[in-house]
Amino acid sequence: PMQRNLSNCIEFGVRPITLNMTSDNSSKVRFGPNGLPYNFFGQHMESTNLSIGSVKDLRNALTSTGCIDSLLKDSWISNHYRWINWKLASFERRFPKSLGGRYFTYDHVIFQLRKRYDIEIRDAIRPTIRKILNRDIAASKMMILCVSKVIKMRKKTKESVMHCKSSEEVALELTDGWYALPAILDTYLRRFAQEGKIVVGTKLMICNAFLECQNEGIDPLDDKYISSARSLSTHLKIYGNSTRLCKWDAKMGLVHPSKIKGGHDLLEVKSLRSVLPGGGAIPMMKLVICKCYPILYMEKTEVKGLISHNAEGFGKMTLTEAQESQRQKEFEDRKQVLIEKVSNEAQQECSKELEVDAPVESREMNMSTCPSDYYLQLPPQKQKVIDSWEKKKQSLTELKIRKAIDSMLNLNNEMKRSSKRFLRVHVKDTSRKNDGKNKSTQKYVDMGAILTIWNVSESQIECLKEGKLINFTHLDVKSILYDGMLQLVASTRTSMKYTYHQPSLKDLVTYGYRPRHYSSMTRFQIISKKTTSLTECPELDCMGYLLHVHTESIGSDKRLFIYLTDESGLVLRLTKLSCLNDAFMLQLFGGSHSKGQGMVICIRNIRIFPFDVVENCATGFWTDSTYHMKPSCCRSKELNSWANSTQGNFICSNLSHLLLNKFPCGNIPSSLKTLIGQIVGFINGVERDEGDLSTRWVVLIDCGQDRCVEAVIPLNLLHKIDHTLCDELIIESRNKWPQDNIQETDEINILLLGKRLRESGILFNFTLEEVKTEKLRYFEVKKIGKADSTALFKLLFVSAVDYFGICSA
Repeated sequence: PMQRNLSNCIEFGVRPITLNMTSDNSSKVRFGPNGLPYNFFGQHMESTNLSIGSVKDLRNALTSTGCIDSLLKDSWISNHYRWINWKLASFERRFPKSLGGRYFTYDHVIFQLRKRYDIEIRDAIRPTIRKILNRDIAASKMMILCVSKVIKMRKKTKESVMHCKSSEEVALELTDGWYALPAILDTYLRRFAQEGKIVVGTKLMICNAFLECQNEGIDPLDDKYISSARSLSTHLKIYGNSTRLCKWDAKMGLVHPSKIKGGHDLLEVKSLRSVLPGGGAIPMMKLVICKCYPILYMEKTEVKGLISHNAEGFGKMTLTEAQESQRQKEFEDRKQVLIEKVSNEAQQECSKELEVDAPVESREMNMSTCPSDYYLQLPPQKQKVIDSWEKKKQSLTELKIRKAIDSMLNLNNEMKRSSKRFLRVHVKDTSRKNDGKNKSTQKYVDMGAILTIWNVSESQIECLKEGKLINFTHLDVKSILYDGMLQLVASTRTSMKYTYHQPSLKDLVTYGYRPRHYSSMTRFQIISKKTTSLTECPELDCMGYLLHVHTESIGSDKRLFIYLTDESGLVLRLTKLSCLNDAFMLQLFGGSHSKGQGMVICIRNIRIFPFDVVENCATGFWTDSTYHMKPSCCRSKELNSWANSTQGNFICSNLSHLLLNKFPCGNIPSSLKTLIGQIVGFINGVERDEGDLSTRWVVLIDCGQDRCVEAVIPLNLLHKIDHTLCDELIIESRNKWPQDNIQETDEINILLLGKRLRESGILFNFTLEEVKTEKLRYFEVKKIGKADSTALFKLLFVSAVDYFGICSA
């Protein structure tokens, strides 16, 4: 690049031919009798008697300085003449005031050629790119190369062929100053080149590159090798996360570890802010372990109903350690039953086939009343015949059984199961916070990244401890984000080890690490009310007193709801999708306060969801990363003492009674109303001709008043009412409720449901919301559940005691 504009360079003595020189035409430069660049070979103004710079001229000049003529190849002279000319011309353009007209001369070119002859030919020290092309060093080593050319190509895709269009692809020609090598770019580097951020003269520090070559190795002086060829049969593949810009004066070639702080030979990425999703592997990075999640398993099977499926029809599902153990045991049991079945069938089939080929002595023995006595009475010669046949029969039977089992296991897809063990950790980099100067990147830095280690070993688990600073190498980066965070993956090449100096707790807090602590219900309430979407949900640890646990069927799935509280009397509701009968879940069902027990539980990594206005409680979700801990700190003793006290028992009993009757926990919002009654029937909105309600159903609720309360009920709550009725009457539901508008057959089912509910006399608790529009004013059912008579009586009794106590006071 030029330091000043064109006119200033000419003023300081830079010749026009020097200004027009590129890496492509630098080998065509010819010098005049004064030793200054004169013209390009092939121009009509050239005078062969005056200009010098051909391969023959260069060879004669080199041999006159003492070089051996037999060691000089024309390709070697032409190649280095090209790069020396380009280098010297670039220096003149960069520093025209100091070097203009005095640096790029014929004598200087010969001096540079002689120097390269001494290094590469006499001392046999090959430059970086030549070693890489010869396959003597790995292309993944850290090196600094210069962009000598931007190669633009037109590439036709399937869509462009149909529309007679082509897309533009960008590649680079990189040089170490001695030889050149074409490079294919990933998406990010290609975009940077198209935007002009990577241009001719840009120096790049490259690591983790990959050489794609058809042969075992190639020499850059071979006739078949052309660095600027558009076919790119031999090229370097470079990635954005392993490439950085360098200063203009950085020395090209391999970067020696002694010149890097820390003495390593990998490019160190300082901040997650500079990591590009899908931009290749991170060569090296220091990360702080903020959170360690539980060990999980990724199951791959063909069982239907799993979370995701790939193109081959296999499903993937994430399992906990308890679920993996249970699945593996079930799989082994199924496999053993099937193996025994196939073994018996193969043995019977083999016996029938071998019965025909059996010798006479063996058949007579089997037909006798007592085969053992018959065998003892036979002469030794016949006994040998029977013994040899039995051995042959046994070996043939075992062979057939083994083949039948192998064939069954290969053909039966249900007998194919694989699961990978993996561990997720939440990590953050060691870059200091920027004091809020750049808010767009500050949030990105604070979030950190999720690192997944597949087939994690025990030594890796022991290494990955919260609050530790670890040096990672060769981390892959996925192209998609996880909850707005980068996804890093540890491959088989990844290494991890503690840094020599571990930071203090003060420094760790500066990096974004927060020690584990259990949040109060008040904090859960505040954060839940601030959370407005399901995409950005914070994670917190919780220790609370177990109030109530119940399950709810939603379609074919079951959800588990766990209610917790503390001294504040505020309630947190946790939702768990899968309800497997493991030991902890069974302990929860029998240990709640509503069951007359009560216990303190510790749960980590709860995902906070938006506040539930209907139940008037904070909500959280039990994800794959959530797990329970055994309460062992002083806080658990304090919570137990409060729950066992008179005041704590009174608060927990009232809350559990409210939950049993589906009442909101605490003050009821003004927009909601709760009532208890029986369902008398349903009315179709079409019969009432009420505009917006023409395709919705209205439930009639008998609350013991003069007239029934009418409220619009969603279809998903009709499904819930049907399940409640079936559980109460112990019958099987025959109704399948639609998700959209009601059809004629569905009307009959809903009317029959209303009749069955009226006859059953089941008492329900309703939470209604008043809806006001321009034309209508009506109630809509937001929540429904079966009322508990005992809990209702206790609530009424407590209310009466409070009322009369206040009156007497």
